Amino acid sequence: MFEAALDQLEDLPDDVRLVVRADTAGCTHDFLAYLRAAGVGFSVGYAIGEAVGTTIRALDEAAWLPALTPDGEVRDGAAVVEITDQLTLAQWPAGARVLVRREPLHPGAQQTLDDIDGYRFTAFLTDQPDGDIVVLEQRHRAHARVEDRIRGAKDTGARNLPCDTFARNAVWLQLVLAA
Repeated sequence: MFEAALDQLEDLPDDVRLVVRADTAGCTHDFLAYLRAAGVGFSVGYAIGEAVGTTIRALDEAAWLPALTPDGEVRDGAAVVEITDQLTLAQWPAGARVLVRREPLHPGAQQTLDDIDGYRFTAFLTDQPDGDIVVLEQRHRAHARVEDRIRGAKDTGARNLPCDTFARNAVWLQLVLAA
């Protein structure tokens, strides 16, 4: 299915690299090996297991850099750090990096096992060589905005296609997107 999606894209300029973003479901060895073989970059959610949790707890406060909102403003209390050098990533594609975001738990938020000292943490694995980890994290998180839009479309009628022909369903989807 991914090949069919790639086939739909026009040829990209030589200086442009396609990057796939996904949640932790996309963080599998087979999928990332496939992307690498296809010449496609990746930025996928990375599970916060024991090694990542231990690394986070051992970090010096000075290692954290202020995180950005989608609009490029500094997000109050949120921060980003790269922990690649503290992990063993030999089983992942060469050049893979792990970045972690933390932000204070929101009032009333249900605490999870991954939350440490009043912060919620998310991690992702990427092969992007960009040196600015704050920008990489902001770009990765833009994936969540896509998921919100999909959820919104489903809530306004895109959950089911009610018509019996492609053309009628295409009109239905245009109405849903306009809602």
